[in-house]
Amino acid sequence: MSGKTLSKYGARIIGLGRYKDVNWAIADQAVASGATFFSGILIARFLGISDFGRFTLAWIIVQFIMSIQFSVISSPMMSIGPLQENKSRSNYYGTVFIHQSLFGLSSGVLTYVAIVCSNLIAPDSSVTSLALPISAAVFTSQFQDFLRRYAFITDHPILAFIGDLGRYIVQILALVIFLSHRSEIGGVQVAIWAMVAGAVAGIIIAVIALPKPNWPDIDWHQITVRHWHFSKWLVAATLLTWITANSFQIAAASLLGTAAVGALRAGQAIIGAANVLLLGSENVLPRRAAMAYAAGGYTKLSSFTWKGMFV
Repeated sequence: MSGKTLSKYGARIIGLGRYKDVNWAIADQAVASGATFFSGILIARFLGISDFGRFTLAWIIVQFIMSIQFSVISSPMMSIGPLQENKSRSNYYGTVFIHQSLFGLSSGVLTYVAIVCSNLIAPDSSVTSLALPISAAVFTSQFQDFLRRYAFITDHPILAFIGDLGRYIVQILALVIFLSHRSEIGGVQVAIWAMVAGAVAGIIIAVIALPKPNWPDIDWHQITVRHWHFSKWLVAATLLTWITANSFQIAAASLLGTAAVGALRAGQAIIGAANVLLLGSENVLPRRAAMAYAAGGYTKLSSFTWKGMFV
């Protein structure tokens, strides 16, 4: 085998070929799914099935806010961003960064206020002790996820992989350390703080490594309106999907207790690995579809869509 052929083969193995973004996206999702599964095992092992159920219910709040954030900000960015001209692209991403910052801060504050006010409805509940860690998780988790999407959409899939790898290494280490001293604070709280620590690590890596967008000098209103027209039906679909997917867990908690929720979540985590390919493709297919549309309009987009269904 010649040196040229060997180099080409090696490039394919490490993901530097034609489909490097797809390869790194799948690898990134494999790390995320594997680490999430292992983190669930650690939490269930240290806290027990009942507190694992409490943690699951608390984390539903974080996932709910993240799903809205993805519909309102990340999803439009991944389809509209690649269509921007080179001279205005960095300004566009700067505007989206402002959108994300405002959404992240406001959702974190509103989550804190809502959890604290919930004590008025259920005074005997201990949920207020989770207000600060859940609010911190809402802000940091969605921001880290936004930055990883930004890495993929700006053609830096390796940096997205490194950021997620750093996040989940810190998260697992924090879980082991924090949960070993859980009696000093409380099991569910420290588990959530461990998640926050991992997200912060991912944010730091992304901020250091990723290219910085420009402060926008273009029409904020125009971009905001365009994003809203793109995402308004996505938000409605997201709400319906979330209710459908999580109402059973909430009902199980009300009727059977948190232990049942923990057992249900443990079972769902086992089959979650089947979604690696699907979730990984979410990070690259929108960008490729947008580029196909920009290059050849509807005809090129239709051709790409059909190919993407079977690749």
